Amino acid sequence: TLDPGVILEFEAGKKLQLGKPGSWGGDLYAVGTAGSQIIFRPYNGVAGGWEGIYFTDFNDNWSGTSTMKYCTIEKGNLYNINCETSGQPSMENCIIQNSLHDGLIEYNSYPLVKNCQFLNNGGYPINYTNWTCNSWLTGNTYTGNNPNYIALSGGDYDANRTIYNDGIPYRVLNNIRVGLYGNHSRITIEPGVTLAFEPGTKIQLGYPGSWGGDLWAEGNADSIITFKPYNNAVGGWDGIYFTDFNDNW
Repeated sequence: TLDPGVILEFEAGKKLQLGKPGSWGGDLYAVGTAGSQIIFRPYNGVAGGWEGIYFTDFNDNWSGTSTMKYCTIEKGNLYNINCETSGQPSMENCIIQNSLHDGLIEYNSYPLVKNCQFLNNGGYPINYTNWTCNSWLTGNTYTGNNPNYIALSGGDYDANRTIYNDGIPYRVLNNIRVGLYGNHSRITIEPGVTLAFEPGTKIQLGYPGSWGGDLWAEGNADSIITFKPYNNAVGGWDGIYFTDFNDNW
């Protein structure tokens, strides 16, 4: 538990880790205020000068719960925050900035990210490293990240997922294939979302062997959903493919 106004400065190569292998759960309760932020940063003041905050696969064992409000996390190396196979932490009104690489990395994770600022990170502000990441993103702002896109890994979506509109485009790095064996899974895209695809990638609905898959993309006149190539070149991606199996089941 960290009181409002606490500043933690980390030596090079060090991090804050929640949980560890072997069923050891660990929580972080860091609730500052608008006038008294909690700050995590490197002692040497250099971008990449520490290893960030790591929520391991084990952090939420035994009902572990972590909360971060009015925190500034800055100048991490590979990331400022890394969430692995967890719904933790809940992050609100946090500033995640100036990482040498990514701001927030997720793997099999779904933390709440609300009213946070992602500023001037050297990589993606948020990097979804696999398709199971499903954070509820709302009210966040993104400025000066490189690139200023949310990274979407692609993959085989065999469960329902929603892509939220948080005012920033997504960069789709690999094929998205939507399908559930003997049934159908659905990808839902909110109004206003832009998906920018790498060359040679596509969205595929359903695939052989009785895997049905749905696309639910309902924009509106004021908030169009856009599918396009990341490089903006004609032919720069492979489009949307409704296979022979998409409407199975």
